[in-house]
Amino acid sequence: MALASVLFLPVFVDLINGILIYKTNSSFSFGILYRGGLFAALLAFLFLIKEKWLTVYAVTLVGLFLVGIMVWTATGPIKPAYDISVIIKVLFPITILGFLFFINEKTKVGADQLIDLFLGFCFVASVAIVFSLITGIGINTYGDGEVSYTYGTKSLFKAQNDMGITLLVGY
Repeated sequence: MALASVLFLPVFVDLINGILIYKTNSSFSFGILYRGGLFAALLAFLFLIKEKWLTVYAVTLVGLFLVGIMVWTATGPIKPAYDISVIIKVLFPITILGFLFFINEKTKVGADQLIDLFLGFCFVASVAIVFSLITGIGINTYGDGEVSYTYGTKSLFKAQNDMGITLLVGY
């Protein structure tokens, strides 16, 4: 269940988020809240794993980021929300990797199980994209609202590049 909440459940969270954005035209992101909570929950696993190189890597990134913040603060306006968002985006995949290392140390998760969850994610995302192409329900890839500059839909997913890379790797 823990693996599914990290590797499979996000596609449904993103779909719900897309439905809310599509229906309400809101900029609020339920997906950001989910990933923020997931990040906070998974962060501890970086310090519980035997693979200390990953912990050192994450701490080094945070240290470099803090140095960068000091330089940016001296040269321009402070943007704490943006800065926190950037470091979380950088550390999020690392925390997932730390979680996978931890789970593997405790239960010896097989590659087949990880691949099945990932391909399930890709299948659901693909179905959602095809559904949007057929029904026209979704968010335009290029354009604002109802005005589309070219052909394309990102279905109900806000981040089309992330989804495109995920599907490319999955298939």
